[in-house]
Amino acid sequence: CATGAAAAATTATHPLDLAKTRVQTMKFAPGEASLVRVLRNVVEREGVRGLFAGVGARVASVAPGSAISFYIYETLKQMG
Repeated sequence: CATGAAAAATTATHPLDLAKTRVQTMKFAPGEASLVRVLRNVVEREGVRGLFAGVGARVASVAPGSAISFYIYETLKQMG
């Protein structure tokens, strides 16, 4: 349950995280570094699939932590 929710949330927000990372790491001319512009550029150059480049690795790193946190929370809640 928690793993699926974390995977879905991570997948849904991945395009914004991808754009944020590209804005932070790439050099842009003044005024060109907007999230919308970067997202549009990714779709034009790489297609819609480009928005989800690397999503598997991100899900693999986020989902287990969410599952562990949920398990610990539920266990402690039952104890108290």
